[in-house]
Amino acid sequence: MADAIVVLSGSSTYIERADWAARQYRAGRAPVVILTDDKLISGWNKAEERNPYFYELAARELQKPWRSQRAHTGNFRSSTGNL
Repeated sequence: MADAIVVLSGSSTYIERADWAARQYRAGRAPVVILTDDKLISGWNKAEERNPYFYELAARELQKPWRSQRAHTGNFRSSTGNL
């Protein structure tokens, strides 16, 4: 078992990366998922009226119920704090 699963969030492939991390987490490969924040900004989000950071988008993906059965237990962390 690994100590952690690290997700590099600064990419438009954040959905695939979050999915991979969630599958590894569910398989019991590590007790925590760490999400990096490299300050890359995604495209315009009309609903939020801003350009969200990729780490924010990846965090939202990791917290979706089908990504992890334990998403609300505090086992996901970002380089800027707990998610």
